[in-house]
Amino acid sequence: MATKIAIVDDDQVQLERLKLIFSSESDFSVVGTFGNGREAMASLEKLKPEIILTDIKMPEVDGLQLIRAVCDKFPEMHVVALTICSNQETIIQAIESGAYGYLVKSESASKLVSSVRDIVNGQRPFSAAALNALVNSIQPAGKLQIKFTGREMEILEKIHEGLSYKEIASQLGTSVHTVHNQVKTIFSKLDATNKMEAIRIARKKGLIS
Repeated sequence: MATKIAIVDDDQVQLERLKLIFSSESDFSVVGTFGNGREAMASLEKLKPEIILTDIKMPEVDGLQLIRAVCDKFPEMHVVALTICSNQETIIQAIESGAYGYLVKSESASKLVSSVRDIVNGQRPFSAAALNALVNSIQPAGKLQIKFTGREMEILEKIHEGLSYKEIASQLGTSVHTVHNQVKTIFSKLDATNKMEAIRIARKKGLIS
């Protein structure tokens, strides 16, 4: 009997893509597609999917809220995050919320299908980014895995102070372009996508106070 799947994603193009991928497999049956967690929760009891694939960032009820709600109300259903978000903080939040696995949309169709098949076989599917986040999150306290150059630390401190790229460049006697490139490196090392997220992660890791 085909495994019943529900898909939750506010991106209609992605929703149709995922529906097509899994509907094309004889061992899967897509029983419902939804634009956000609220719509999904209203139908899960009736549809009874065995696996729920959900995006994280969605309007009204996002993926993290949906994961927690499903784990609480329908513990027999396996909820897997399937998203473009690959930063460590989001991955850890999803897992702490009860996600059975964490996959990224950039995976090929065949990889997504095989990963979801792993659930049927009792395995928890995780992308490489999710596995790296898990490993990093359980490193012993005090053993920071992030190493910055002296200049990168200077720039991180000045970002923390609220300075603009132009102001940082002026104070450090360099170009705005150089500062911008170094900030990109800082974001990459922290697995952050913007200044606020970089500051929050750096604080959490004890890099700044």
